[in-house]
Amino acid sequence: MVVRKKDVRIMIICTLLMIGLIKCSFFSNTVYRAYSCVILGALFARTCLSAGRIRRNVCALLLGGAIAFSVIRYYAGITSIFLSITYFFQYVTPFFVCDYLVRHYGLKKMVQGLLGATVFITVIMDASVFLGLDVDATHYQNLISYFFGNKFMVAYLHMQILGIYGEYLYLKKGCLGERERVKLLVVGVYSIFLCLKVGCSTGIVGNLIVAILLVVPMKKNVIELLSSRKFIMIFLVVTNIALVGSDFLVNVPVFKYFIENVLHESITLTGRYKIYAMLPDLFKEQLLFGYGYNRDIFANLIGYGNAQNGILQYMIDCGLVGTTLFVLNWMNSMKGAQSRQEVSWPLVAAVYGFAICGLVEVCLKLNFIVLLAMIYSTRVLSLADQD
Repeated sequence: MVVRKKDVRIMIICTLLMIGLIKCSFFSNTVYRAYSCVILGALFARTCLSAGRIRRNVCALLLGGAIAFSVIRYYAGITSIFLSITYFFQYVTPFFVCDYLVRHYGLKKMVQGLLGATVFITVIMDASVFLGLDVDATHYQNLISYFFGNKFMVAYLHMQILGIYGEYLYLKKGCLGERERVKLLVVGVYSIFLCLKVGCSTGIVGNLIVAILLVVPMKKNVIELLSSRKFIMIFLVVTNIALVGSDFLVNVPVFKYFIENVLHESITLTGRYKIYAMLPDLFKEQLLFGYGYNRDIFANLIGYGNAQNGILQYMIDCGLVGTTLFVLNWMNSMKGAQSRQEVSWPLVAAVYGFAICGLVEVCLKLNFIVLLAMIYSTRVLSLADQD
């Protein structure tokens, strides 16, 4: 087997991207943000020197700008400026890197590189789980910290792998045949087992949904419907209103049984409705621009927790403006899914997993952004794909 220089180059770029995005628990937040800023800033500088790439990723730039602005609007000190730049790179660089890789090396190479990088991070994470590694002795918010994060990061990395591995198998074989679905089933079962081991009920649901969407054969028109931006927007609005706006959804018998008897959780979703009740008053204070990205408002108010919903957390952090730009970037990214539905379906399946987990957890962040960047890049047809 001959290892080509370009394959090594792609793997280095993708691994650096993932290391820059995913926090290593051995380092403090300050150190993590420092190396994240340096790594992602270098990747951004390498990939942003293209007018076409800048035009294609305007929505990502606007989102990154809104998140940066939410940090510095209160106090433009050195620390807040540094944080705003770091968060800007975290939300923008994945789009520029994926665009760059597809244009220069092709879609297959980009997917292969990000799959390898994600597997590398996840293998280390899983090893730390099996070894019982507990990095943070303080147990912040009563969570055990493994090598690259807590139980939620274990779940999100495995959802990310399911989507990217499905994409890799499709591009390799030209379809998801029976053998490919069996492979995905094995990965899905293992992912659910890991979530059970670390006690992440949300991760069990998310990985189960992604596995089902990938393993169960679907007709082309169903994939087209599920990949359409209009359907995703309707799904996003209806599910969030149904869950957050009332307790109707959790009182549907099948959902109630699943929550109480399968997940063994409270029908109140472990106190989430109490947090949801606090949100209107918080929105009134900072409706347009929010309280600032990653400011831990709930931790400051009640000592723990967050908005317990991906969209609502953006409302708290970045206000109506930042949330609108986040949804706009999400819908814009799905252009890749609409232009090449079957090609990008495995990644879209992972997006659905994150979207459903995002109803009760704050998971629509960096792992999710990587998936959106990959989906959006599928619309960039390169010379390598034509060959």
